[in-house]
Amino acid sequence: MMNRILGRHPAVVALNELHFFGDLYDPMDSAERWTRETAIVYAASLVARINHGIWNDEPQTADKHVATQIIDESKDDTWCPSDVYERVLERQVERGNGKFVTDQTPRNIYYAEKLLERYKNAVVVHMIRDPRAVVYSQRRRWRKPLVGNKGMPVIEVIRSLFNYHPWTMAYLWKKAIRLDCQLQGHPRYISVVFEELVAKPERVISMICQLIGMDFRQDLLNVKQIGSSHKRDCSEKRGISSRTKDAWRSGLPKGDLMLVEHITASMLNRYGFKRVGIRRNILQVLPALLLFPLHIFGIALTNPARGWIHLKALTNLSRFKF
Repeated sequence: MMNRILGRHPAVVALNELHFFGDLYDPMDSAERWTRETAIVYAASLVARINHGIWNDEPQTADKHVATQIIDESKDDTWCPSDVYERVLERQVERGNGKFVTDQTPRNIYYAEKLLERYKNAVVVHMIRDPRAVVYSQRRRWRKPLVGNKGMPVIEVIRSLFNYHPWTMAYLWKKAIRLDCQLQGHPRYISVVFEELVAKPERVISMICQLIGMDFRQDLLNVKQIGSSHKRDCSEKRGISSRTKDAWRSGLPKGDLMLVEHITASMLNRYGFKRVGIRRNILQVLPALLLFPLHIFGIALTNPARGWIHLKALTNLSRFKF
């Protein structure tokens, strides 16, 4: 939703999830330079993701042609991966006659500090939501094709089923919050609480526009109501709605809720999220505990790359190289 809001500004070229860092290029990889041929391959994959989406990223002839042009504009024999990303995004700004470009990949928060260091004009907007709402959304993510996202492949539906577990989701949220704490005070970083955004959208978006360096327009708030895991897409309805903000209260199983509140307890108050305070009951948590081995097996089987990225994020196995 934040990406769609900013994308309504004429100065912004809004891209979707690109997953360049951690997927196409792992900042923890020891290979710091790419040959021309390798740079073209990864630039083509990035161009394909921009043009066709993350689920249809097999480069077509036109994508490869654009990638080759981008790389060959430089006379360098080798390329730094972060330069490839930068140049591809610059091309999108040029084509869209804009001034700014967005990349809404959620896992960029893992690399935010280094991204801000590498890209001197970059601004990081970190969206923070009640962890119970995040977990509930992830629990229902596999249902997206049923509520409007017809482009979601069957394999992604299966991955969504296996990827979900309240323990993993809660710890990933907790990791992101720790990174938020470290980045507070950085002049080009801002964290936005989703619940505050839907309650006071004009104030929040005005603040973000000021940080980015562009004028606020009332029309930015007139976004389509799509992309929710809780209700059917309704593109004819516009505006920022708070209807699904507390859907987790009636939809999240008590065992999952208990786990999430236990794991995130020390950080809930920081953002004004009040605990429900369910009485601990091992029987309610038991289903989640029994399903955890299946969760790990499913990730290893259907999405090992994503599992490895999240494992490194959770365990701090990272030494970034840009």
